[in-house]
Amino acid sequence: ITLKKDLTLKGSKPGATLKMYDDDWYGNKVTVVEMDGEIDMDNMEAQLKEIDSNIEGLNAKSATELAEAMLKLKSSPGSQNGTGMLQTIIAMKVREVYEKLGGR
Repeated sequence: ITLKKDLTLKGSKPGATLKMYDDDWYGNKVTVVEMDGEIDMDNMEAQLKEIDSNIEGLNAKSATELAEAMLKLKSSPGSQNGTGMLQTIIAMKVREVYEKLGGR
């Protein structure tokens, strides 16, 4: 996946930032997408939709699939930070590979 632009999500403290940058990982060029901070749980749906609209290459089933999946697990540990978001993105990418291999 890639980000169309870096994002700063404001609301409850500390807020959250999403950014993408190139780096070197054990001699290999990589692109890193990271999230620091926490989503405002009172404004979670709007912030997740903003994230959803700025991610490219997710191959989601709908324009708001990431937000919808995260909202279903709102009370789960990590749902307010990058842990839950990146786990959800990874699950969607694994599904994409599975479907390409003929699983669906």
